[in-house]
Amino acid sequence: MLLLHGLTGSPWDLEPLAVALAAEGRRVSVPRLMGHASLEELDGVHWWGWYRSAEQALWRLFDGPARADSGTDSRTGTRASVLGFSMGSLLALRLAAHYPRSLASLVTLGVPFELPRWKIAAARTLANLRRQHPELARLIGHHRKGRIDARSQAVAEGGPSMPAIPYSSVVELAALQAEVRAILDRVRAPLLLLHGRYDHAAPAWGSARVSQRVSSAYVQRVELPNSCHNLARDLDRDGVREHVLTFIRRHHRVD
Repeated sequence: MLLLHGLTGSPWDLEPLAVALAAEGRRVSVPRLMGHASLEELDGVHWWGWYRSAEQALWRLFDGPARADSGTDSRTGTRASVLGFSMGSLLALRLAAHYPRSLASLVTLGVPFELPRWKIAAARTLANLRRQHPELARLIGHHRKGRIDARSQAVAEGGPSMPAIPYSSVVELAALQAEVRAILDRVRAPLLLLHGRYDHAAPAWGSARVSQRVSSAYVQRVELPNSCHNLARDLDRDGVREHVLTFIRRHHRVD
């Protein structure tokens, strides 16, 4: 099972789910996506780099790209499941579109469907200024995020997420969103979409749009009533865990 964290996040975002899935005897991989060691490293990384990190992690589950394309894990003889949080959910959807024979099931947490145009335009302008005028880079800085978007105070104030997001990363996120929106009809894996009712980072209507555009025969969408964006660790974390485990048990058996 492949778990993909969000933009400026880390495997910490999904650790509770990884532990629960591993306890059921599943092979679990939670890679750190390209550029996510520091803000300086993340600045300028193309969305393709994030996707390549996810794709290579999927290949490792199958012992190589050829086996991943054929859809059979050489060690278990089964397909894989992918769970993505925030930006990671976009990567998961793209994997599902490009590896339709490989995925037994797909889960998204807080999928960010589309950014406002004004936000993309502003981020592009500031990113270009930083790139074209290095002497202004320190003055322009990065977009400060504040606390983690969670109603749980301990999570909001104590998580290890980066304190800011590079403007170039906002532009790349928007490009990834456009890429995924264009291929949603190629997603056919059974799909569970979880979203926090009070999600400020990625409004809940985004997962509704995804549910309407995919070609999956089975789609389940659940709004968690007490949570914001960081679903795996927010107030509904127990419910999130049970929704995920129940869905995975149904669609991805472990023999």
